[in-house]
Amino acid sequence: MPERRFTSSACALASLLFTVSVSAHTPQDKPPVPPAAASPERLTGEWRFNKELSTLMPDPEAATDPGGGRRGPGGGAPGGGGGRGGGGRSYGGGGARGGGTRSSAGSTEEMLQARALLRELADVPAVLTIIAAPSHVTITTERGTIRKFTPGDAAQEVDLGTAKATAKATWDQDVLTVDWTAGKARFTESYQVTVQGHMLVIRIAPVAAGNTPGTPSTAPIKYIFDRVEAADRF
Repeated sequence: MPERRFTSSACALASLLFTVSVSAHTPQDKPPVPPAAASPERLTGEWRFNKELSTLMPDPEAATDPGGGRRGPGGGAPGGGGGRGGGGRSYGGGGARGGGTRSSAGSTEEMLQARALLRELADVPAVLTIIAAPSHVTITTERGTIRKFTPGDAAQEVDLGTAKATAKATWDQDVLTVDWTAGKARFTESYQVTVQGHMLVIRIAPVAAGNTPGTPSTAPIKYIFDRVEAADRF
């Protein structure tokens, strides 16, 4: 009969609408959340120097002294964590070698600035404590030396004790790069935590004259630090 056929169709339509409505409100499996972008905060932590896995810079005191002669290895303040290497590549960074006659105040000052930067980069601390954020980075050694960087476009002046240098810090996701300039010496220093998060790798390399910062002229020196977990402090 027509009426019964209409009623049956209406019931089927109502059942279909109910099924669609319930399906629409039933919790569905959410799509996987993509991994968060690398964050500068990954550098934050306490890090202990691993000398066995690291390569050290040559002793900066073996570079040319302001008087023009080349000094033998040794001398200078000892490194707190790994000391300094006793050979390999030389990172002079400024001034003429050998029996040059340049003795102007300008060249002498540049030489002292370059040597101060070399000492800064070669003197490896035993422990680093880093507080990192997109807008600022504070690095403290176990000896109480504090370096503060403000990543951005502007370079900042850093007092190295015996001389001053300029440093320009930038972020590339979770990699901090510091471009150093002191006299004629130019170095690139980068800080990066491994994917697993257990190690900090610091790479240091000189920038050749004419190259832009961030373009090292040789294979970088590499300092490796292990993350200090809470349980390791006791």
